[in-house]
Amino acid sequence: MPTGKRLLLVGHDVTLAHLARPLTLGKAAVEAGWETHLASSRRISTVPHDFAGITHALETVDAPRFARRLALGSPLFPASELQQQFSEDLALLDRVRPTIIVGDFRPSMAVAARVRSIPFANLCNAYWTSWADARFDVPELPVLSQFGDGIGQLLFDLGRKPVFAIHARPLRRLYRKHGLVPPAPTLGDLYTAGDFRLFSDLPELYPDKPLPTDSRFLGPVQWAPDLPPPAWWHELDSHAPTAYVCLGSSGRQDRLPMILDALTTGTNLQCIVVGPSELSTAKPGRIFAAPILAGDQAAARADLVVCNGGSPTAYQALAQGKPVLGVASNLDQNLNMYFLARQGAGIRQASQSLRAPDFLGEIETLRSDGPRNAAARLAERIADAPATEAFVRFLETQ
Repeated sequence: MPTGKRLLLVGHDVTLAHLARPLTLGKAAVEAGWETHLASSRRISTVPHDFAGITHALETVDAPRFARRLALGSPLFPASELQQQFSEDLALLDRVRPTIIVGDFRPSMAVAARVRSIPFANLCNAYWTSWADARFDVPELPVLSQFGDGIGQLLFDLGRKPVFAIHARPLRRLYRKHGLVPPAPTLGDLYTAGDFRLFSDLPELYPDKPLPTDSRFLGPVQWAPDLPPPAWWHELDSHAPTAYVCLGSSGRQDRLPMILDALTTGTNLQCIVVGPSELSTAKPGRIFAAPILAGDQAAARADLVVCNGGSPTAYQALAQGKPVLGVASNLDQNLNMYFLARQGAGIRQASQSLRAPDFLGEIETLRSDGPRNAAARLAERIADAPATEAFVRFLETQ
């Protein structure tokens, strides 16, 4: 058991995923005997969890403002905000005095950790790194949407590097302001920078080539609220094929009516849905909705999962051996689905071009043997290598 070692987890929870992953790892660290601190926004008080460590309130970008920046293609971290977060991070480090920091999407903490000479591990996804050599499918941006998919992709390819350089500029300036050399040339590598990079991903989805020395795969870090099933759970037809639909905190909720209409009129699937409870009354016996669900249970009950394509729900589906249709709108979701689709366990559908006939064709594809077998194979790998065990082994090296 560690003696005198103190872990600080930082969840910059602009989406639920960036709180959920630290909650899961924090619980594992507490059980392994570490004095464990978790800093996040006050959102943690609204999320069911069983983290037994010490919590700290952290100022973060509120989720709606972050979503607007993402949707418009604006820089995610303006200079004034980064400096404010950096100052708060320094104060937190001086208060907690951790042995090691693990940050989830808090770029300013990578700078503060270097200033205080404390090891920093960046909990992130491998697809953002240059090592992964990802394909950048055009995200949903107002400035490009008017041109259609083909020309929009061409314009995005031409503009991506200079625009990413603009996005990286405030963080580079923060490093230089405090006498540090920015650690990486690309935006993705800058956002994932640290003494260590801990990938919340399945290595089988990525190129078979040596990892950088600072990087390691933990495996998918999974979380689901510990909730009882909703009252309608026993009403589900145990013999009917089922879709679990969860567009998440960063998905296009305005696409949900079209998705549910297509599923209930064009297939024989019953639908378990994260959404307003009133949805259940629209198609009784076909739609079963609740504002929050234990996603692992819902995915286990389903035959396939429709989500926003982001890694949390996509991996939740794969852990249960279920193929994924990712209705993706932002770049993070596109990147995740690019690697998942290459394994045959899912399909990426751009949300802006979502049409019922194509959507139904993709649903039928996912119900065939190929995607189901691919998802089952990946489920075995996830079960064989729990991320929490890999994380505790990593901590033991510190």
